[in-house]
Amino acid sequence: MTAAAPLLLAELRRLDVHVNHRGGYIEVDAPAGVLTESLEARISLHKPELLRLIAPASLTLDQGFGCREVLGFGAALLASLPLATSLVLEPLDGGNHRTVSATSAEWGVMVDRLRPGTHAMVADVLAHHGLRLRAVVIEGGT
Repeated sequence: MTAAAPLLLAELRRLDVHVNHRGGYIEVDAPAGVLTESLEARISLHKPELLRLIAPASLTLDQGFGCREVLGFGAALLASLPLATSLVLEPLDGGNHRTVSATSAEWGVMVDRLRPGTHAMVADVLAHHGLRLRAVVIEGGT
């Protein structure tokens, strides 16, 4: 999975477009005039990834998206992930892992430290705090 699908999903949410998983299909509910041909084409292009992102069951992105890919991105990716996303972090010294939710203050601090122009990646911010990424999990759908 590329970063394009989570970014597209975030864009759709900003446009008040509701995207739901319906038995292997994407159901789209959009305000009049919002769903352009271009937007429909992008939804179609990224359908498999969108279906994985909005699937009703828990999804560990470590199996498809990969922690390495998340680590290589900055604020745009973190800010675009669904609110039901969590990062499972563990100390570099091997201590107990903890989960950071997209709705938590700690997540907001990470996004703020990754603002464009800082050249920081998720890995840099976590390493600064003595942490590494163990998994990225999305719970439920939209």
